[in-house]
Amino acid sequence: MTRKEFLSRAIVAAAATTLPPGLMSRQTPQVEDALTLDDIKAAAKVAGVEFSESELQQILRQIQTASEQAKQSRANKLDNSVAPPTPFFPSSDRSQQKRNVLEFETGLPHRSL
Repeated sequence: MTRKEFLSRAIVAAAATTLPPGLMSRQTPQVEDALTLDDIKAAAKVAGVEFSESELQQILRQIQTASEQAKQSRANKLDNSVAPPTPFFPSSDRSQQKRNVLEFETGLPHRSL
């Protein structure tokens, strides 16, 4: 990964978070929450990198996609009764962890030979 790729991904990640409108630009905050090319250009200037117009358009599309996915994730309300997708067994003993995983996956107690 090049420095430019790293910084462009970092900019996408930072811009996709929920920042107050107008924070990255010198303009007064706008009522609209949408991120603009000017915001991305300002963030790139702060990071000390330059992007072509096509790269800026691609970054904007990635930010919009990430923002939409985040909105969809936040709309999915989970209560505390929903189990996590992976088991967590805080144990420093690897063999015990393997037994716990086997019991979790099969529902049967693990018997060593």
